[in-house]
Amino acid sequence: MNPLRQFLASITIILLSTGTTLAQEKIAFLAIDHGYWQVWLMDADGQNPQLISRSPYDKSRLSWYPDNNMLLVAGNQGELVKLNLRQKTEIPVTIKLPQKKNPPNDTVLSPDGHYLAFSQIPVDDIYSKLWLYSLQTGQSIAIGRMRGFQHEPVFSADSQQLYFLSGNNQQNHDIWRYSLSGQSLEKMTHEQLYNLDVSLSPSHNLAFSSNRSGNYEIWITDAKGIRRLTQHAALDARPSWSADEKTVAFESTRSGIVNIWRVNPELPQSVQQLTDFKEGARYPLYQPQKSDTMMPSQ
Repeated sequence: MNPLRQFLASITIILLSTGTTLAQEKIAFLAIDHGYWQVWLMDADGQNPQLISRSPYDKSRLSWYPDNNMLLVAGNQGELVKLNLRQKTEIPVTIKLPQKKNPPNDTVLSPDGHYLAFSQIPVDDIYSKLWLYSLQTGQSIAIGRMRGFQHEPVFSADSQQLYFLSGNNQQNHDIWRYSLSGQSLEKMTHEQLYNLDVSLSPSHNLAFSSNRSGNYEIWITDAKGIRRLTQHAALDARPSWSADEKTVAFESTRSGIVNIWRVNPELPQSVQQLTDFKEGARYPLYQPQKSDTMMPSQ
């Protein structure tokens, strides 16, 4: 046998004998199980889907912890847990809410594990307000103090910027960016109907859904400018960048019911279906590159 082949074969035997497998990039997502939207995990090519959560409530938002072994899971009624992907256990996460009577919505964890971002609807106002919460100090900072809805926050890969959506209840909904260090705001889209579902790549490229072309499609902004990535009569939404930025996963109804698809941003015709759940699958979230940043204790 060729010496190199013999070496590789011996390594494979060692890995199998110790129960260790080579790591593959994963996609976390939501799909129905026994009447509830639960957390699932699959390989990036759609293979080996596994049910991870089983608790009896609908999950609505996911974000990765820095070690990639856990997810922060938010529920529709304000539930918030740390989900261990290996043990499939849920540990409740408790935070000091700035408005105690209102549950948090759209809660996400920053990639460095230091912050949470979430929205709350004030008791004296119909509009939601966005908050940045420090897991180290327990303090909350109001973001923007703007009129209109503020929701669906998402952090940049370096945790230095927070993107979110804001609309004034008229015929537009825009993407905004908040700098954590400079505490400054910047409007990223400008009243071109509804812009939703922001995803940030490691190099700060944007992917989002928008109906500016008359139908909800996936759009991206990168070095080439802003362009439409998908074009289909169905609903395309909830994009997620892969760690190498070579793929965007998204949810779509193009098969008749919402399921997860993916596309190469450089090859828009390369659309491929990843899931085929009869009751639907949505909210794909690629596993990021592993961070060496330590998480604060909970």
